[in-house]
Amino acid sequence: MPKSKAYYLSVLAAGCLFGFGLSYSQMTEPEKILAFLKLSSQWDPSMIFVMAAAVSTTMVGYYVSSLNQRPLFAARFHRPQLKDMDPSLVLGAGTFGVGWGLTGFCPGPAIVSAFLFDPRAVILLLGYLASTALYEAGTRRIAQIRWDETR
Repeated sequence: MPKSKAYYLSVLAAGCLFGFGLSYSQMTEPEKILAFLKLSSQWDPSMIFVMAAAVSTTMVGYYVSSLNQRPLFAARFHRPQLKDMDPSLVLGAGTFGVGWGLTGFCPGPAIVSAFLFDPRAVILLLGYLASTALYEAGTRRIAQIRWDETR
């Protein structure tokens, strides 16, 4: 089913709102994030309010979406389906957490910061894209080897 212009405009508007929110809350500033993550005398608890706003907004969004059969500009809602934890999920979450703790960037703020020409974020995103490409290539190679072994 082809996507409508309204769909793409709503995605663009949501992305811009998200990016603005990240910038406004200073989530694009690694120093701000690291000041929250480091429990020291310089600890900055202000990110708790950002997280509380994000969690409450998400709760309201899920509640409102549960009242509707489908979204306005798509055929269906795309909600997480995975119910079990597997090694890939644990390893991915751990890697994400270590990367966030070391750099102060998670992917969303890194994208916003890269568009704002922060060289640290550009380097981080290039590394992210390279590691994602390596992972995908490795996954395809493993699947091909398994396929060849079954024939």
